[in-house]
Amino acid sequence: MKLRIPAGILAAALIFSQAAANELKPVFKTSKPLGENRAVLYFDSNNRFNVSLLADFLKECESHPAVTCIGAEGSSSTIESVADGFRGSRDESFIYKGLTDRHLPYMEFYKKNKLVGSITSDGSFNVRVGIYLDYISGKFDAKALDDRLKMAESAENYKKIVPRMNFVLLLAKKGETDAALRELESIDSSKLDDKGKLLFGQTYLRLKSPEKALEVLSTCSDTDCRFYTGLAYYLGGDNAKALEILTQLKGKYSSVNKLNFYLKTIYEANGDKKHADEIDLPDNYNIDSE
Repeated sequence: MKLRIPAGILAAALIFSQAAANELKPVFKTSKPLGENRAVLYFDSNNRFNVSLLADFLKECESHPAVTCIGAEGSSSTIESVADGFRGSRDESFIYKGLTDRHLPYMEFYKKNKLVGSITSDGSFNVRVGIYLDYISGKFDAKALDDRLKMAESAENYKKIVPRMNFVLLLAKKGETDAALRELESIDSSKLDDKGKLLFGQTYLRLKSPEKALEVLSTCSDTDCRFYTGLAYYLGGDNAKALEILTQLKGKYSSVNKLNFYLKTIYEANGDKKHADEIDLPDNYNIDSE
């Protein structure tokens, strides 16, 4: 038995799904019609950064013909003044007037008229726009979209923590170790990628806090992280665990001399002269030069 949906409910659903589209008004008669697969950048034509972002956005869209890209002028400017600003330009057919309660610039992405994502003014437009456009174009599925956005977020978080790490090291250099540790502990490392976690762990080691370094490095799986995990165990006094990890990195870790230096150091600390003598290091090797 077929389920019949009242026409009134269908009409209401259609109106609701098209609400965002209805808020977009073409500025020119030549404006592109809205497609079901679209990306909309709400921008302020009086803001230089917004206008520059619009140019980058429309250029990125050129390689995604399956997506309708729209620049929706969302400031208090009148439609007439917007038309004066874009009339005769190569972007004329992409310009609409749009309404949004979000801080400009703001971007929305639709696939088959369904909102699949957005980028707020504090987000990374350059990194994420291409990911969303590829998804709307059908280049990968929703699972891959989620994975790629998480990677982008991790990379974004890494860029944000670098200045704070420099501040931490500055405090340490001035002898304010406790203040440096408090600043470091105020940063959430859980959302960082392996590159960020490595930097985090290395900073803890510089502050002579191997236990804290291990907490971070244990969630990171690449070869560099494994090396510094071994180093953290050594600096924390667990030579056996350090030796186990560092030995496994033979032939895998890129800095052979650095690895051999710590292996030799640990063997000598253990009184294992036989294995220490088997490790070859260049004459006058200095670990600080690495």
